[in-house]
Amino acid sequence: MIVPLPPLDAYRADLAGAPGLDSFGADDGTWLLTAELLTRRARVRRGRRMPQDALAAIDGALTPLLHGEWAAQPGDAGSGGDAGPSAPTAEDPAAADAALAASALSVAERVEAAGALNLAFAMLVALADATPGASARTHGLVLAQRARIARKLGFLDAADALYGSAARAGRASGDADLVVRAMLGRGVLARIRGNYPDARVRFRRALRASERAGLASLASMAHHGLLIAASVAGDVDTALQHGWAAWQLAGDDVERQADLLATLAAAASDAGYDAAALRAYLGAAARSPMARLRLPALGGAALSAARVGDRGQLEAITRDLEHTLAREALPYERAQALTLLAEGWALAEPTTRGEPFASRARSLAVNGYHELLHQLDALATPARPAPPDAGRAPTLPTTAAPRATRVVVRALEALDLPSERAAGAHASAAYQIGAAR
Repeated sequence: MIVPLPPLDAYRADLAGAPGLDSFGADDGTWLLTAELLTRRARVRRGRRMPQDALAAIDGALTPLLHGEWAAQPGDAGSGGDAGPSAPTAEDPAAADAALAASALSVAERVEAAGALNLAFAMLVALADATPGASARTHGLVLAQRARIARKLGFLDAADALYGSAARAGRASGDADLVVRAMLGRGVLARIRGNYPDARVRFRRALRASERAGLASLASMAHHGLLIAASVAGDVDTALQHGWAAWQLAGDDVERQADLLATLAAAASDAGYDAAALRAYLGAAARSPMARLRLPALGGAALSAARVGDRGQLEAITRDLEHTLAREALPYERAQALTLLAEGWALAEPTTRGEPFASRARSLAVNGYHELLHQLDALATPARPAPPDAGRAPTLPTTAAPRATRVVVRALEALDLPSERAAGAHASAAYQIGAAR
């Protein structure tokens, strides 16, 4: 059971869980006020404690906080209906509920992405009561998002119950999208609990259901889940094939692309395909500005660059990572990236260059990141000198690898990087200007 906290208490709990932070960013005040206003709106819609004419005042305060998003949203979240009103009105409560839910869901997702999980959860609980006139689909999406946050907070039983409620809402309304999202969520829960056989079963069911319903983005997520399950089982060939299928179904969602590339890179790295892993990590970092994706991708790229012996690339990645670390606050992702960077420099310069990165990583990892502490302890343990010909497995797939694996690895090694495309376009334009002269 997870009990939502009042907005200010939720925010304080989030900060307490992120040692060293004094805020999550420039929008903290806006998010807090939005959550408080949603809580008050819920009281009005339930008919408690405030007169109904307070609704107009609350909505008038909410509109600018949501940056005018209500005007740009359809009549309901994912409903595919006609455009809604330019702003919610107390005279049409159902339309106001639908418009509010569409934009507030997006805001709550940004709060969650920033790491303020308790605040996002409180916002979503209030949203459900604040918008009774929103569609069944919207309420199902709120349940699924609450389930995801509960899982991240460690309330796995509560997350399972919320996913169950979302699935029932989807079945009752004939919404295959909601049903598949709940299947995927329960697959992730099984994986977190260490029950990988159950996770594989759930992801396969989600894959079949999403393919039947033509839900490409959710099929991509199911392949992603199967990629992780296969990687844990040591089945690299199956992992890479699911990863590539997920990538091909990701569409134009650059965040999904970045997340998938980072997971594919990790699978390729585990199999010894370091050139492919380096390219995929760089592709992930280039596609997303989000710290939760960029930091681990750059850390993985640093280690892969060291493994292929590309000192220049390692230097460039280190500069990029330091720049990103200077402006991002996520403690686990910072510790993870610094640990990987320290491992990379330990391969390039075993004596000194990686030590400051390891020290900084340890100062963050002592807050409960035991796996990272184990990696850092191993890094600090003097290793026996390796024979001159010792090293990683070849980074090109051998002829013994299945053809599908060879295809995936070579595709990753040839992956298009947005930065290179931009540089190429710039060079082409410069050439054309020079020729014109």
